Amino acid sequence: MTHTINIIIACDKGSIVYLDPLINSIYKWMKNPKIYLITDDEVDVKGCLVVKHENKWNNTLQRVTGHTYHRLFLDEYFPEMDKCIWLDWDTLVVDDISNILDGEDWILKAVGEQWFNAGVLCFNFTDECKELMSKCRELISSGLNDEQILNEVFSKKYNKLPLEYNLFAQWDDLTKPKIIHYVGRQKPWFTNDLYYEWFKYKSNNLLTWQ
Repeated sequence: MTHTINIIIACDKGSIVYLDPLINSIYKWMKNPKIYLITDDEVDVKGCLVVKHENKWNNTLQRVTGHTYHRLFLDEYFPEMDKCIWLDWDTLVVDDISNILDGEDWILKAVGEQWFNAGVLCFNFTDECKELMSKCRELISSGLNDEQILNEVFSKKYNKLPLEYNLFAQWDDLTKPKIIHYVGRQKPWFTNDLYYEWFKYKSNNLLTWQ
């Protein structure tokens, strides 16, 4: 029996037009995915269950909108969910990652040794995980951004994923990636064919406004 794999993405309304490569890549490589898109407007996005939530935060990084703070609320937004994958909207799946949620003896999986990048996260919503998520929310007003908060709270509670599950596109060309992450300001849609992999999945038919 193939279990549904819950995948959660969040972005502001203006970024939805760049989502189709990510959505297409998920359906190409993953078995039985169910994609939830958290955004701040009523939209229809092909292949996604859209969940509207107000973006009420200001990220300490000017290039990042406050939508990233939604990942601190996933257990509240989706109380029926036992596990999920969080993917930043500037990622791309380029290999099968269907087994990334396997196992029960973990609460968070992420890539990083002493500090993990929060662009690819796996959550196992155990009671302990939910308790730590609550602590994360308590720190929102602390002046830390959401990635700092997650690292502060989960620093000794996460399982380390191999680098290929969150490979920065411009920093490493030696590792065969499973998930490419286009971190920073230099996004594929601003650089034409520099990041050719992203354009392989572009279809231009994803968005339908209500």
